[in-house]
Amino acid sequence: MGQLFAWDDKYDVGVDRMNDEHKQIIALMNQLYQESHEGAPSSILLRTLNALASCAAAHFADEEAYMRSVNFPEFAKHKHIHEALLTRVRDYIAEFQAGGDRISREFFSFLKLWLSSHMLHVDTKYGQCV
Repeated sequence: MGQLFAWDDKYDVGVDRMNDEHKQIIALMNQLYQESHEGAPSSILLRTLNALASCAAAHFADEEAYMRSVNFPEFAKHKHIHEALLTRVRDYIAEFQAGGDRISREFFSFLKLWLSSHMLHVDTKYGQCV
């Protein structure tokens, strides 16, 4: 099975550390995608889901610290987007824990759309700020 998402230079936000963290998130998304398509047990899928949520939360904290350090004018809006995304991921994890054995196609579509549009249309703004 192929990848869910591949890094491309068009996703470069102009801040190396944030690019590296985005690549870590992509790697976890692809790992989850691979595990799901290989029929991994729900315990493995849940472990990777939790790792993805933790990685995203840590990245958002780093990104928010960076935005504050450069006085990014859209900080509050960006932070709100982060909170909404984390809530959606955590809600999905709770649903999965309540009885899932496969990751839904809709959730994978959400992850891919979220990350690509977030990097292209939101994160590039703070990279342009400096």
